[in-house]
Amino acid sequence: MWRKYFKVIKIVPGPVIIQGFGTIDFSSDKVPVEICKQLFEADCRYLEITAAGMEELYGIHPVETKQKVTESKAHIEEVALLDETIPEAELQEADKPKEKKPRTRKSSTLRLRSGGQFKV
Repeated sequence: MWRKYFKVIKIVPGPVIIQGFGTIDFSSDKVPVEICKQLFEADCRYLEITAAGMEELYGIHPVETKQKVTESKAHIEEVALLDETIPEAELQEADKPKEKKPRTRKSSTLRLRSGGQFKV
């Protein structure tokens, strides 16, 4: 029953020794959901909560699907292009990656640990 709410990641399901909880067999269906919830809340690196687990255990409904998010991003871009208050040149300028300026030395004299100086 716990597999409906959590899934095992980074390891092959089987017996695992976890500090403070002892040996837990993740290949068994008999692991109590409360134990899995405690492990998840303790940041166990081997458990990941599913959408059903978020909804059932915490009352958090799943986030929009990728398709809806992509559609909404496309809509936002479309609205931005139709907005006449933002010139098209500014929109194109915002999409360009910023150029990195080369580093320049502030001084042509380097100081040595021994107290001397070295000119470059």
